Amino acid sequence: MNGGWLGWVVGISAQTDKHLTVKTNMDDQDWQLNKGALACHRYMLENEKYCDVTFTFPEESRGISAHKYVLISRSPVFEAMFTGPARDESGKVDIVDINKDCFKEMLK
Repeated sequence: MNGGWLGWVVGISAQTDKHLTVKTNMDDQDWQLNKGALACHRYMLENEKYCDVTFTFPEESRGISAHKYVLISRSPVFEAMFTGPARDESGKVDIVDINKDCFKEMLK
């Protein structure tokens, strides 16, 4: 370890000699250790880890990213939105009838 970073080598292809060094900030690694599922899900939401959908708001420069599987597990509306015949595959959802802060609180 060097300066709080852990590195490892990952082979990119069996046909080349190229390798990728992946660095992980050690301060960010313990978010899973000794935590319950709810705490881990909240951490992932608040830190936008592995999100697969972004909610955008009028007149806001930055949206809110979230996890479809969590939304689907808690809401038939989100289930229909993300899995139904009219689903949008873009990964972006425009929210026009609620402000960003209220929507963020709803996601928590």
